[in-house]
Amino acid sequence: MVGRRFCKRKMRETELVWHIVKDSAKRIGLEKLAPHDLRRTCARLCHAAGGELEQIQFLLGHVSIQTTEHLSRLQAADSVGGQ
Repeated sequence: MVGRRFCKRKMRETELVWHIVKDSAKRIGLEKLAPHDLRRTCARLCHAAGGELEQIQFLLGHVSIQTTEHLSRLQAADSVGGQ
């Protein structure tokens, strides 16, 4: 029974974060913004500032460094394509 309560609570917290991000984005005129976009932006800024992949991995809570490396490769491709 405790597990179910925890799961429901976690779900409510996740929904709350979604609503806060969506409402805040709408107030400043952004239509499409999700909490994960904020995580990616944080990782991108850390990487651009010279942060090491291991630090970014820890910050994002990735178990595998490959996940963080994949993200950094996508970011590098985005910045090349965006110039």
